[in-house]
Amino acid sequence: QVAGTQGHRIQGGMRSIQTFNRNGKMEVTNIRLTTHTIEGFSGHSDRNQLLNYVRKMRPTPRRVFMVHGEESKCQNMARTISRFRGVRAHSPDLLETFRLA
Repeated sequence: QVAGTQGHRIQGGMRSIQTFNRNGKMEVTNIRLTTHTIEGFSGHSDRNQLLNYVRKMRPTPRRVFMVHGEESKCQNMARTISRFRGVRAHSPDLLETFRLA
């Protein structure tokens, strides 16, 4: 994560984040998660590099979320990943939520 970004602060152990809600009011959200840094992975990888990365993951992930990029490209990538045995991939809509645990 790039220094100065929310991702960098969360990766560094930040436990709460200030955001604006739908009404434009500032609210604090507590962060209750564990982060793991994946070395050697770039957010600038191309489609084939990303597909190979998912194929080689051990253990095989049960779910994959495509959340960065053009909507149609994310949906297409999610469909492609969904073809992997046992992997459910999804390109969520803006503000769509999922229970992870």
